[in-house]
Amino acid sequence: MLVSTGGFIERVLLQGRGAVSRYIDECKELGFDIIEVSAGFISIPTDDWLRIIEMVQTAGLKAKPEVGVQFGAGGGTSEEELETEGVTRSKSRNRTGRKIPGGRRLYDHGRV
Repeated sequence: MLVSTGGFIERVLLQGRGAVSRYIDECKELGFDIIEVSAGFISIPTDDWLRIIEMVQTAGLKAKPEVGVQFGAGGGTSEEELETEGVTRSKSRNRTGRKIPGGRRLYDHGRV
């Protein structure tokens, strides 16, 4: 059985690269097998996602990239805050086609 972290890395990303490295090391030390690398509630460039995936893999763990914008419970950004950034439910649905190429790159790098 493989054990995954869930989407907590989104909170860690806000604290900078050093915090991400410490988080990955701690996950490995605690016995996690997979680190979910999601950005459903925050926005990060695909190239940054790829660097995080490589950091996870270098640590000997599997990366599980998750692509999308999420609304509702559990997120670090409220729906109102997302809307001030120009992200709405309808715009998110309309952008799905544009997410596919970036999602493919993440999938290719982080196959679990």
